[in-house]
Amino acid sequence: MKIKLAGLLMLFLFLGAGRVKAVMAVAYFTLNPAVQTYEQGSNFSVLVGVNSGGEGILGIDVEGTFDASKLELSSISKVDGATICTFLECNFTDPTRATFDNSAGTFRVTVPSVSMSPYLAEAGNEDFMRLNFRAKAAGVASVNFTCVTGETTDTNVVNGSALDIVACASNQSGSYTITAVGGDTGTVSTPVPTTIGSTSTPTSAAELPETGGVAGTVGIVVFGVVSLLGALMMRWL
Repeated sequence: MKIKLAGLLMLFLFLGAGRVKAVMAVAYFTLNPAVQTYEQGSNFSVLVGVNSGGEGILGIDVEGTFDASKLELSSISKVDGATICTFLECNFTDPTRATFDNSAGTFRVTVPSVSMSPYLAEAGNEDFMRLNFRAKAAGVASVNFTCVTGETTDTNVVNGSALDIVACASNQSGSYTITAVGGDTGTVSTPVPTTIGSTSTPTSAAELPETGGVAGTVGIVVFGVVSLLGALMMRWL
């Protein structure tokens, strides 16, 4: 595990804890917003939050995926004013603590305790990290946490007893609709044919002028033909 779960466990045993009791998985991660719509080419942030369920946090690992065909992760940063970052090292500019791959659509973050002492582990329930994305293609893109129950090499919350207490099934997923410039999501709409008699039929350059209407224009043409024939008949009389 990236925050050295084995080392934390050894520290806990050294401090005289002796027996390690089983704890319920009560912690989970959130995404804010979880559902939203953005325009293609725009930049937006998704806030990652943690709820430790009242348990003190000795360290956090966050591993996740995103749709790399529609999203580009430009950076990972700290949420300003996050209390949790006063006792955890939210150093997301350190490449050994925060990495991402825009080809694979993955990100990994390690947030260890500042003190590494189980006696100083504090509970947390707030947003602490920003995933800064660029919307690069229209469609619906997802962001998910990689978390398998019992696994300690993916998304974890380690409590003061050096136990992973994350409830993987409770982690939140994100769904983001990217619209093309002009509001289209990439789908092709089928034009609706105009019915005869519609009052909203648009006028094109090939249509007859508005000032006479079809009946008036035909009447003028007929009158002209009749006049011409009458003139020819008078000429031959």
